[in-house]
Amino acid sequence: MLIVGNGAMNFDIIYQVEDLESTGLFKIGLSPGREMVMSHKESRGIFEILKERGRLLSKSGGGSAANTICALAALGHECFFVGSIGEDEEGEFLLESMKGVSKELIVKRGRSSICLIVIDEKTRDRAMVVIPGDFYLPEKGLLHEVFNECDLFHFSSLAFNEGPQIQSLLLDILPEKAITSFDPGEVYAKMGISRIRRLFEKTALLFLTDFEMKEFFGEENIFDKNLVSTGLSEKAFNRFALFNDLSLPVIIEKMGRKGAKILSQKGEIFSPAKEVKKVVDNTGAGDAFDAGFINGLLNGKDAKGCLKEAIDIATFSLGFPGREWISMLNES
Repeated sequence: MLIVGNGAMNFDIIYQVEDLESTGLFKIGLSPGREMVMSHKESRGIFEILKERGRLLSKSGGGSAANTICALAALGHECFFVGSIGEDEEGEFLLESMKGVSKELIVKRGRSSICLIVIDEKTRDRAMVVIPGDFYLPEKGLLHEVFNECDLFHFSSLAFNEGPQIQSLLLDILPEKAITSFDPGEVYAKMGISRIRRLFEKTALLFLTDFEMKEFFGEENIFDKNLVSTGLSEKAFNRFALFNDLSLPVIIEKMGRKGAKILSQKGEIFSPAKEVKKVVDNTGAGDAFDAGFINGLLNGKDAKGCLKEAIDIATFSLGFPGREWISMLNES
């Protein structure tokens, strides 16, 4: 099966600090587990603090959708990615980092996106600052050619105002057979449902953290809102065993140390988190979870099997810095 991804593709710069509060980063908006968007100009003050009071750990390719697609490629799937890299050193690095992924739909133009990741040494949690670059779509003919063969489209947020409109256009050219999975992340959660409603309507699998669940839905019954998957064809979901157990929409709630659960109108399926002896870096664990779940789906596993694989791969990713866990998947 052919997978196409779209969303964040960032040049990750990872720093470690003693703690966010003592460095002054907490006062300017950085908090553990949270994500914020800044311009290149606005982020200069944070870089100054980090150069003085932080320790540079690594630089790597990153971004939610890019991480998930690279992991799926490492697991043996045919993958493409729709995105942009800059005409800069960061762009060259990002292109090289997309190992195993077909790069025909990646446009090289403008400036690359950067994600600044700050790890709190005391808690081992991280705060993130996304610094968007430029985004361009590939040539229409090539885009349609690849999308016509697409079996699964996985996407995450694009951290600029036009992001939801661009992704709505991409959803419109998907064939009826394609299934969609969406991890909107905190960027879109802060935009609110009204801005991304059409993306929800064409989503079969919606990945959310417990924080994002509250941001989007509050305390109301999710399924009364009739927001997710109202525009999907039966041809898409009848091909997968997962949907024999569940009814659309399917929401997968990621709860970190508390585990994860699947929600549908047929009820809930819960799985506890696995014990972790040592967390090296939790950056990208949610993306690893998405890759595990999607891999289970494509390999014909039922709901419990998909959830187990998602938790297994997310747990595995915690033992490595940055994206190193992806290159180790075939050896695990």
